[in-house]
Amino acid sequence: MAKKKTKNRLQAERELRNLRKRIRTAQKAGFVFQEDLPAIPSRVTKKFIDEIRSLRGAKLRERAVGYVDESTGELLTPKEGIKATKQKAQQKARATKIAKELPSKEEIAAERLREYADIISNIATYKDMLSQVSGQPLNRSPSAQEAAIAGAQTVSQIIEAAIAQGGESLLDAVSGNEEAITNAIEVIMYDSRGANIQSAVQFLVRIFSKNLDESTISDLSALEDSLGWELENEN
Repeated sequence: MAKKKTKNRLQAERELRNLRKRIRTAQKAGFVFQEDLPAIPSRVTKKFIDEIRSLRGAKLRERAVGYVDESTGELLTPKEGIKATKQKAQQKARATKIAKELPSKEEIAAERLREYADIISNIATYKDMLSQVSGQPLNRSPSAQEAAIAGAQTVSQIIEAAIAQGGESLLDAVSGNEEAITNAIEVIMYDSRGANIQSAVQFLVRIFSKNLDESTISDLSALEDSLGWELENEN
């Protein structure tokens, strides 16, 4: 019949298993060990158990025979290895802190959606402003009014074409240009000088046609020819 193990022996076996795990962790970090685990004596004392339990952290790594730097492959002393792993831990902690301070992917996506919502609202406003040009009784020459109406129609159709092709590219083209777009549309709505109206239309054409594909450009070319202006695609 097998002799029943004492409480201290069972505790020593547990501590040796835990020590083996700590050694494997240290080995994964680059430390090299050669000596075997301490053998359990015939009479297990609390002092032996405490010694096994104390072999952790720097004390355990100091008992390594060396440290292999994973970036260079160089064999360093255990003390150099302890210093290197400490620096890596500090760098990781700093990187983690920085990462926590940065917005998450979800936060970035939510902010992007809010930006898009504002831009979509602005586009609706632009279309409404352009639709008002033909019905405005302004004190400007018939030729200037005709240019303004034709320009407003051109820009409106390009906006519609950009929406039909894909809203994402339109939103990216408009982003950051909202104030300039509004100012250009107001020139079309109110300015009495044909040259200013033409410049405003050409600016808006460049903005809204920025990401149009070639087939869409071709479909709109007849409209541009009627005005004598060149539709520019700035891909």
